[in-house]
Amino acid sequence: MKTIIALLLTTTAAWASPAGECRNLEDTKSTMLSGMKWIDLSHDQWEFVRGISVLNPETPRGIPVGDGAALVKLQDGSGIIFFIDGGKVCQPMKLPKEGIEMVEGIATGVIKHSGEPL
Repeated sequence: MKTIIALLLTTTAAWASPAGECRNLEDTKSTMLSGMKWIDLSHDQWEFVRGISVLNPETPRGIPVGDGAALVKLQDGSGIIFFIDGGKVCQPMKLPKEGIEMVEGIATGVIKHSGEPL
């Protein structure tokens, strides 16, 4: 069972099918390896990661299914976003540490900006 998350660490393409396959939420949570942390995302974070998903070449085209998302944070600071549709997890999306830091910043209201104001 723990192979689901391990598989996602190498490719998200193996998960997604053209039909948008989803899996049981509780089963997915039970496959988490030691050191991983499940974090339910706020509405604002969900909207942000939906935008990332639309532009991500590794995710299916279109807006992700569901009405929420969760983050599985990995020990190296990177993570996997799962889009939640009822009791199912869908469309996993890998994010590097920098992406996870942006998602976490939205939760705290601390948004890091680079560059100079116009």
